[in-house]
Amino acid sequence: VGWVSVKLINRIHLVASGLYPVMVAACGFLSFGIAANLGGSGFLAIFLTGVVIGNRRIAFQRSIFLFHDGLAWLSQIAMFVVLGLLINPMSLLEVWWEGLAIAAVLILVARPLAVVPLLKLFGFNAREMTLVSWVGLRGSVPIILAIFPLLFGLESAPLIFNVVFFVVLISASIQGTTLPLVARKLKLTESPPAVPAATLEITALEEVDADIVEYRLGDQPRAAGRRLSQMALPESTVVAMITRGSNVIPPRGSTLLQANDHLFVVLRPETRPFIDCVFSDAPEAALKELPDQALKLKGSTTLDDLHHAYGLQTFEQAHMTLDQLLRERLDGPLEVGDTLTLGSVTFGVEGLLGERVTTVSLTLDNATG
Repeated sequence: VGWVSVKLINRIHLVASGLYPVMVAACGFLSFGIAANLGGSGFLAIFLTGVVIGNRRIAFQRSIFLFHDGLAWLSQIAMFVVLGLLINPMSLLEVWWEGLAIAAVLILVARPLAVVPLLKLFGFNAREMTLVSWVGLRGSVPIILAIFPLLFGLESAPLIFNVVFFVVLISASIQGTTLPLVARKLKLTESPPAVPAATLEITALEEVDADIVEYRLGDQPRAAGRRLSQMALPESTVVAMITRGSNVIPPRGSTLLQANDHLFVVLRPETRPFIDCVFSDAPEAALKELPDQALKLKGSTTLDDLHHAYGLQTFEQAHMTLDQLLRERLDGPLEVGDTLTLGSVTFGVEGLLGERVTTVSLTLDNATG
């Protein structure tokens, strides 16, 4: 059903874009109904359908994800409200001792015993295993499972439900509130990833392999004060329009970017992480490793542009272009496929016009970089 849904969504042309999220929801319900009527698990079926659809490119993908994300939050809120109506606060006081004992065993004994042996096999260190052992948050699923004894009228079902509810409440309160503190104490916190200040994505319909994304520069972006030609954008990327306040600025290589500019960029989906990095507000020191894929750049891109856009190490003669670098470092006439490695960065010749290198591929060895 997931595979058929992707084909259907990309081929059918609905009158309103707001109908596409509804169609995805209908496909999910269809998979649930088919599996349930065949005696299978409807929950597993709709989960697998969502995995298939979510990992494929579909029309209006961003709006579909936003719609279902909001729907998921609404469902969770409604679920917790309903669960709250089932519990009597006074009944929790009757099971507080049993609840505390079970919560203590789960937090301090059961979860570490379950987590440590498994993570040890995969090379996790003691600090990482401690954090995973502590993040044992239990949410609505145990509470929902505890409702089944009530539905079937089993003996001591109210006691089971109250104890489970109390344990979940204690776990979420203690572990949930202390999680940031524990992560900091274990030195396992990381800087936020490099993301643009704001984007508006317009996903292409059918099989067109391109998207139009609006980037809004923040109040203190790294791109401010630099020319568009200095942004080291991927070779296939086109800046279609720049708006500044109420003014529309035709994009040229000499255009100086300023804070709060809006840029409309035509890009290929696989280059999106690189462009997000270029237009992010994160300082150079906070930029993370580049995606594990080749980045194709124009030969006129300078080494300084690479350092500023992606946080790569500063090379000697930063003013040199990639074309000049490859022609100087590689002996003899250049051919497509020739490579040059500087530290953890490998430059490859992808396009030539006479003796001039027009397109260069860049790959980063994250293991050594």
